[in-house]
Amino acid sequence: MELAKYYPEEQFFHKTGAEWTPMTGPCLNEKIGISGQLPLKPVWNNLIVELRSSTYRYALEELTKLNLENHFLQFNFSRYNSGQRGTIHTDPPFASLVQIFYFNEEWNRDWGGCLRILKDENPQSVFRDILPLLGSSIIILPSENSWHTVTPVIPEVNRTRLTFVLIFFQQSAEAVLYDIFKQQKLLFYKLD
Repeated sequence: MELAKYYPEEQFFHKTGAEWTPMTGPCLNEKIGISGQLPLKPVWNNLIVELRSSTYRYALEELTKLNLENHFLQFNFSRYNSGQRGTIHTDPPFASLVQIFYFNEEWNRDWGGCLRILKDENPQSVFRDILPLLGSSIIILPSENSWHTVTPVIPEVNRTRLTFVLIFFQQSAEAVLYDIFKQQKLLFYKLD
């Protein structure tokens, strides 16, 4: 698939936390960010146009029974290299819907790097592990009980877990995201 082939190169990613945390790539936001040329190939720009369309929004509303009309979008890229993992968390309350797309043509469960859905905040309360395979995605409806993490990518694996995340934020999130943008100096690009 062309999207996997043209996934943003590693130079566009940087650390925002501890060594074991994933590499954070460009964030594309409808409300905040710098203007300028996005570091993406046309195939990615085409996908973003499609995901921003009213047709796609309506399909998600039908699927989830949410009203996403007064929301704005953000797209994030993440790379999990050997030895990296996620933290156990729920997504912020000002995010109404999170959709994660995966771009690994091949992935073995033994390598780690699975999205782990938990029954609660206990790391042993595993509900399901989801492989990060090309052509699959998952939707999370954030709540105080939507616990999840990414299992550690084992050090022996010479593979990178590639994800692209779509987030529908409530309008009240703009100020919070702007503060994050300023503090972490993340690569936020404002979408036209």
